[in-house]
Amino acid sequence: MSAEKFRYSGLSDEQCAKFDFFADMLIEANKVHNLTRICERGDIYLRHFADSLAVIDILKRIEEQNDCQRRLIDIGSGAGVPGLAIAIALPGWKVTSVEATGKKVRFQQKVRDELGLGNVLAVQGRAEELAHDRVLRESFDVVTARGLANMTMLSELTLGFVKVGGSFLAWKGPDIEDELDGAKKAIKKLGGKVRDVHPYKLSDEHHFNIIEVGKLMEMSDEYPREFKFMKRSPLGK
Repeated sequence: MSAEKFRYSGLSDEQCAKFDFFADMLIEANKVHNLTRICERGDIYLRHFADSLAVIDILKRIEEQNDCQRRLIDIGSGAGVPGLAIAIALPGWKVTSVEATGKKVRFQQKVRDELGLGNVLAVQGRAEELAHDRVLRESFDVVTARGLANMTMLSELTLGFVKVGGSFLAWKGPDIEDELDGAKKAIKKLGGKVRDVHPYKLSDEHHFNIIEVGKLMEMSDEYPREFKFMKRSPLGK
């Protein structure tokens, strides 16, 4: 996918130009800082930007809910996707982008400043620690995570940020049945329930799913646990 062909139907020319600039910055910064393995321009537009924007229609539907404050937190955002991509496409949403690696957070902050993304806050930290921060805990309409971990671990890392009634959205590949079945007990224990599975495709060869988990009740303060305990003793096992 070339820059000329990257025109998501809901974007203005100005927004598309911001994606072009974002791609330029990522290509240049990646030469020095190794921010992503996806560094060819066409792949950036397809596998980073278009993939991030697969969630836009879901967010627009959530936005119509009466209690939606349009607050989103993206966990493990890397070089800024999907968090910054969502912020460009939906400027009315306030996006907090969480990443543990300092060089990636600094790159995100530079992109935010250069593109004038006043709706973005880029934070360095670990999700399992920040989820216990009373300012952040259970205060977001939506939590997103793309390619971070399996659904059992991912649910423990993310559902602490989701307010009751909100949603957790996870990008996954084409084959999700076994992973979902294995995670349902953990999701229930954490106060959530699988609400829907949204299939999408980037091309005839690239088929994926976005799993939507709804938050039904408050999560126990004991979760999320330290990462080593999550890895050693997965919930529901």
